[in-house]
Amino acid sequence: MVSCCVSYHELVFLLRGQHAKGVVTKTYETILRGRYGIERGRALTVEYTYTDADGHLRSDSDTVPLDWSQYLPGAEGQTRLAGHMNKGGIALFVVMCSVVAFFAYRLWREASEATRPASSRRRR
Repeated sequence: MVSCCVSYHELVFLLRGQHAKGVVTKTYETILRGRYGIERGRALTVEYTYTDADGHLRSDSDTVPLDWSQYLPGAEGQTRLAGHMNKGGIALFVVMCSVVAFFAYRLWREASEATRPASSRRRR
């Protein structure tokens, strides 16, 4: 379910995202922390403003690697920097769908075999 939600948001940006020019209002280095507060590295947080398709001024922020420079507005008021994509979430979703499809096939095969007349079943 988590991979489905992550993949959904990635696909929304991929299919419905639009490019817009924006103005960077603030950038600062952020320390990324993992479990138990251990530092995992550093990233750049970029705060920016842009005008949406309806002419409204909007602002947002995104955290990306230290060398990033552009942003991409998304659907439903969500934005992010251009090229900033969660490929791992999409890959996990594809793997999970494959696993579900495999087990659904196995279930279908077993159910089909169990519902066949006894004379046509394979002997084991």
